Amino acid sequence: MGKGKSVLSILLSSALIFAGLDAGIVRAAGAETETGKEANAIFESATKLETNLTGWRIEGKGRMETVEQGLLLVSEPRENVMALTETRAADFIYEADVMVTERQADATLVFRSNQDGWSSYMLQLVLNAGLIRLKDASGEGKLREERRVDLAEGEIYHLKVKAEGSRLQVYWGDRYEPLIDVHDEAYASGYLGLNVWDGSALFQNVKVSELNSNLGAAIASSGAWQPDLRGELGTADGSRRALRIYEGYERDLVLEGNVSFAADQGDAGLRFRANEQGTDTRRLCEKTAARFGRS
Repeated sequence: MGKGKSVLSILLSSALIFAGLDAGIVRAAGAETETGKEANAIFESATKLETNLTGWRIEGKGRMETVEQGLLLVSEPRENVMALTETRAADFIYEADVMVTERQADATLVFRSNQDGWSSYMLQLVLNAGLIRLKDASGEGKLREERRVDLAEGEIYHLKVKAEGSRLQVYWGDRYEPLIDVHDEAYASGYLGLNVWDGSALFQNVKVSELNSNLGAAIASSGAWQPDLRGELGTADGSRRALRIYEGYERDLVLEGNVSFAADQGDAGLRFRANEQGTDTRRLCEKTAARFGRS
């Protein structure tokens, strides 16, 4: 992390968030996304794609459709198609339910990606070879880890990867321990998305770690915000605060949070009884927040 930046972690039950005018980062704590859904129910009750990723777009050769079962991604023969999003993150859990609908196809979670998807990590289901593969998308000689698994066309599988710093962990089925556990420093942060090669696959419940709160949706935002393993990460650029206002409206409330500082510059706190722009507000300053737990 660059010199002069501060990192703070906030756990919210009902709050508005800001990061200080000095360049800084604030984490709002959340829960890791869950696995263990019943496979035969995943797509049966779905009417549209369930996801907390936003700004979907296509790269490559193929098409993307939102169907009743979720997101259908179809490539041209022997080609790649990417469904990338505007959601980017550094440290996170990223997971999805996947059904490969053509045996020759590979279905992939793309993460820490550049704009076109080819400087990224890929977590792939390779049906024909019976493999789960974690690789650097940019080419040979880079990260490429493979494990044998039982795969069948038309079955539903849950893909899950945890990225924290250089450590990448892939989880499979009901196993508590990761199937793949490696360190690689090629990509520290980037966009999230999906990929299919030479066929089609359905994706559902495409989720990244998110803020665990009862705040409702954000109605105003400034600065940079992204998902994080501990919830939500806000970054101030040194000239303005990172501020996020949520739709929850309360007069009398209990406000609490866990805050830790990774550097001695910047400030962060919780805002409450604010207007919709956050300009008329009261806040708990960094001294109050620090008492929630400094590390």
